[in-house]
Amino acid sequence: MSDRSDWLRSLVKRAADGLGQRVREQPAVVAVRGLARDLRARSAGIPERVLSRLALRLPGVVSSSLRTVDGALAFEAELEGGRWARARLVPETPRFAARGAKELVFRVEPPEAAAESAVKELVGALSALVARTIWSAVMKPSETEVPEGAFVERDGAILHVDLRTVPSVRAALSTSAGATLLEAVRIERLEVRDGSLHVVLGLPQMP
Repeated sequence: MSDRSDWLRSLVKRAADGLGQRVREQPAVVAVRGLARDLRARSAGIPERVLSRLALRLPGVVSSSLRTVDGALAFEAELEGGRWARARLVPETPRFAARGAKELVFRVEPPEAAAESAVKELVGALSALVARTIWSAVMKPSETEVPEGAFVERDGAILHVDLRTVPSVRAALSTSAGATLLEAVRIERLEVRDGSLHVVLGLPQMP
């Protein structure tokens, strides 16, 4: 095996070993346990209670509910000014490519809800949380309870997020170890099941 392959394998192993401690340092994902095990198992689960807490902390949200129902995230929120936002977010296949796209994709039901700013804010915050869940080993600890966001683009009923627009991801990409890990550990798909949002990972083949 080449020196580069040895180094990459070591980096991914250190990321797996360090995820549990890093998550304990992160208030936003403190309830996510066993991530070292999950990374080795090529998946990580974000429980509904963590997702619900994230939705409640979104700007302009007075009260909210975010539930895992029938393969989707069901979002309902009372907003400042007395407005309400309601939507179902259905994860679609992420767009991940070597040295290319790093995008999460959600289909919004009903389609018109994709234009609601609170729904876009939620998708951005969810995407940032997913990124921090799997790549926290190369990210600095969050210093605030305010959800991190990302740039969200709309294409009809589809909202998609380039994870490289998440500030903590951009910072990690500026380091050699961060850039290598973000390239090596990719997201194959998101699944809503068993009361959690599951992130199914793709890892490099390593003996």
